[in-house]
Amino acid sequence: MERKTLSGNIPGLTMPGVVDLAFKAAKSDDSLKTIKHMEDFIGRDTHSKSGSAIGTISFEGNMPAAIISVKKSDPKVFISHSSEDKKYAQALVKLLETIGLDNHSVFCSSVPGYGIPLGKDIFEALTEEFNEHALHIIFLLSENYYKSEASLNEMGAAWVLGQKYTSILLPGFDFSGIKGAINPRKIAIKIDSDEEEYLQRIDEFKEQLTKDFMIEPIVKPLWGKARAHFRTECLKIVEEMKTSI
Repeated sequence: MERKTLSGNIPGLTMPGVVDLAFKAAKSDDSLKTIKHMEDFIGRDTHSKSGSAIGTISFEGNMPAAIISVKKSDPKVFISHSSEDKKYAQALVKLLETIGLDNHSVFCSSVPGYGIPLGKDIFEALTEEFNEHALHIIFLLSENYYKSEASLNEMGAAWVLGQKYTSILLPGFDFSGIKGAINPRKIAIKIDSDEEEYLQRIDEFKEQLTKDFMIEPIVKPLWGKARAHFRTECLKIVEEMKTSI
C-alpha cells in the first residue's frame, strides 16, 4: 500500500494546546469529499495568537482517520446545520434553553444572539469557536446538510479536531444516508423514529449535556413537555415544508 507523508507547519491548526496530530488509513470514497472540505475549513493560513504548530499528516490509501490531542477551555454546544434546516435548529435551541443552556454555551448561526456578531468575519468567527472551546457538535443531518458546503466544512473540522458530537437525524432522513466523517455505527437520535426509541435517546442526550456543562437537572415534568414539544415542532416543520412545495 502506498504511503505518503507531509510534514511541517499546518496552517489553521495553530491553536493553543495542540499536542499531537497523526492520521491512520481507512478506505472510503464517500469520505474523500469530507477531507477536501476539512482542508478548506482549517487548512487555510489562519494563525492563532499562540504562534505556529507542527504536525504530521500521513495517508495510507484514501482516507485518514484523525487522532488529535487538544486542550480546550470552556465547553460549548455548536449546532452544525444547513441553512435550509434553520427552523429545526431554532427548535433545538429552545430545547437546549429548557435544559439550562444559554447563548454563552450554545452557538447556532440561525438564531439571533447565538450566532456571529454583526460586522465579524464569518470564517474567523467559526475558526475561533473550533479553536477556543471544547465543543460538543450537534449535527442536524438531512439531505440538505450533505448538499451544503459550509456544513461539510464544519463536519470536517470537527472530525480532524476530535470534537465530541451527537447526530440528530431530521424527519425523512435515515441512517443509511449517513456518510463522510460521521460514524454510521454510532448511536444517534432519529426524530421520526418510534416514540420509545426517541424518548430513550433524547433523555440520554439531556443527561450527557447536564453532566458536561454541570447544570442543575431539569425537573421531570418540565423536561417531559420540552422533549415532546421539540419532536412535535420538528414533525410540524416537515409537514409545512411539504405543503409549501
